[in-house]
Amino acid sequence: DLHVRSRRQRQMCIRDSLEAERVEAERLEAARLEAERLEWRARERQLRLRTHAWRERHFDRLVESAAH
Repeated sequence: DLHVRSRRQRQMCIRDSLEAERVEAERLEAARLEAERLEWRARERQLRLRTHAWRERHFDRLVESAAH
């Protein structure tokens, strides 16, 4: 009976360990995806700022060419 109980305890420990690894892998993947999302947001913002700056520098030329 003791042997069966200790085998069950080992199996439960292995199962718990695998579950903990799965949870940690999911946590790491979520953190990686969040970092990627933030990086894309920063790139998008930088592109918007560059576009805005370009438009300000070239606004007069754009207006003139639209008028002709």
